[in-house]
Amino acid sequence: MTNMPSPKTEFHLPEDPATCFKHCASAMVSEEAIEEMKETRPTFKELKSIERLRREILFRGELPFWRILFFWSGTCLKDISTDVLVWTTVVVYIAIRAFAHTSDYAPEEADVMEKTNISVLGGFLSFFLVLFVNQTNGRFLEMYGFSKACSGRIQDVAGLARTQLPTDLANKLIRHFNAAHISGYVGLNAIGAGSPYSKTYFFNHYNKVHNLLSSYELKLLKHHDMDSGAG
Repeated sequence: MTNMPSPKTEFHLPEDPATCFKHCASAMVSEEAIEEMKETRPTFKELKSIERLRREILFRGELPFWRILFFWSGTCLKDISTDVLVWTTVVVYIAIRAFAHTSDYAPEEADVMEKTNISVLGGFLSFFLVLFVNQTNGRFLEMYGFSKACSGRIQDVAGLARTQLPTDLANKLIRHFNAAHISGYVGLNAIGAGSPYSKTYFFNHYNKVHNLLSSYELKLLKHHDMDSGAG
């Protein structure tokens, strides 16, 4: 015997295409809204502000050194001024120095420290600081070079595709290359301390503006989880 539906089973007639489209659109909007609520990384507006500050810092390298010393934004001074550990160390040092000047008692440790050459510690700290800055600049320049090289190769492919391939196929190829390039920045979130570029606020923005991937293509790539670097 075939299983018959129970009397409580409700059957709904298919709605007209316009109503179905509205329901699907509302479902997609709600899904995007949920993703935006879960996303804690900078929005596209905040990313533009960060990029604007980065460009300003880049151009500061051409200024005289004495002018660079007077900048507050884009430096470590702001973080240092609000760091609890830094101010705790300063307060403890001031307290020790004040006690040493107001007291006649000299502990044995003070005599030992007077005979110890601690200037070598400053040399080590300066060496590691310079090494860290050089490595950071080297990584930045290397990644910047890769990014510009990728952009140049995409332009080369775009020129060849538009002249050698049919228009539809060429446009599709260029769209996919640009989508892969943008998704690469989102994939940086899987390494190190993470990337400020997210699929929700970065990739989706450019995808909507330039129509890089269709909804069907996005659905095919969804299981790769672009934010984890698997895309």
